[in-house]
Amino acid sequence: MGQVRDRHIGRQGRLLGTLLVLFVTVMTQAGCTVTDERDECCEELVLHFRYSKGAIDELPRYIHSMSYFFFDGDGILRQRLDRREGEGDLSTLRLKRVDAGRYRVIAVGNAVGATRFEGVKTGESRVGDFLLSLEHRFTAGSGAAGSVPGADSGEKRSGAMGDGDPLYYGSRTYEVEPVTRFQEVLVDMSNVHCRFIATIRWHDTQPSDRTTPFRFELEGVPGTYLQGDAYAIGVSGEGVLESAPMRVVHRFPRVLSDGGMHPLLTHHKEVPYLAGRVKGEMRTLRYTDELVPRFRVMQGEKEVMRWLPLARIFRDLKWAVSENIEQVYELEFTLYDDGRIEVRAGGSLQVLDWINGGTIG
Repeated sequence: MGQVRDRHIGRQGRLLGTLLVLFVTVMTQAGCTVTDERDECCEELVLHFRYSKGAIDELPRYIHSMSYFFFDGDGILRQRLDRREGEGDLSTLRLKRVDAGRYRVIAVGNAVGATRFEGVKTGESRVGDFLLSLEHRFTAGSGAAGSVPGADSGEKRSGAMGDGDPLYYGSRTYEVEPVTRFQEVLVDMSNVHCRFIATIRWHDTQPSDRTTPFRFELEGVPGTYLQGDAYAIGVSGEGVLESAPMRVVHRFPRVLSDGGMHPLLTHHKEVPYLAGRVKGEMRTLRYTDELVPRFRVMQGEKEVMRWLPLARIFRDLKWAVSENIEQVYELEFTLYDDGRIEVRAGGSLQVLDWINGGTIG
């Protein structure tokens, strides 16, 4: 595993919401017989999955499908289970007759349309082979709704990506005790997608073409996760970084960006001109302290707003990146005829001026 960061964000939240206990038998990890005293197994192992920002459990609000991957003590994938909302309780799994030993579960929420799992072969794949990447290509001409996976208007597809899924991730290594009738394991889910929201306004001359869609572009965006923990953040509670009823711990997968098999991506989103402004949201994998993309606005082949490095803007606004448990970044850009660009955080009075030459005032 990678480096673990012991960061307790905020004060301990109020009493964590009571977890659902609607148990559904879903799989058998091993075949020991609990009535035979010679067998070393757990009769019933219950895994609880929770998404909390430090107070109540909000998993039902944000997560509508789950993929569960179970690895043995040697790191070999032994079982995969997929479940959608309405097909059973997403927050609780009951496993019967599990052999004693060390296991690891990795859970991914909302991987339904724009996500690809790689290195997933039961009985062969190891946890170090397990990758998650985006596979939804942007389609020019699909409009502001161009985030729909598989949409194809007949226009030529670009090499850019469309919106990703609103992904969540959870990971926990646990020991199954021998000759145990009942054992519980708690797994915290983490938000592993980023929402970038931009609003473009014109201070002086409004655009003459208000019918051709504008295109938001992000360049240098992470595109692949290695499904192993890179670091953990203590959200509430004290003590070791292990999930407990009164302790929320978010774990985040490692970002791969080697420039070869796992390059950084460009994301595009078409956005209409409405009510004197252009506003849109782009959903990607998480940014990191080292990997924050740059942003520009196009209309057809015309550059409406030149490339701006979001890393510089984030630093000036003192926005956290890797340490942020929920990445939602909103910026407003005002364009002037003289080339000046005024930048402010969404809903904020703090203003940054981007002058020709690349200096933020």
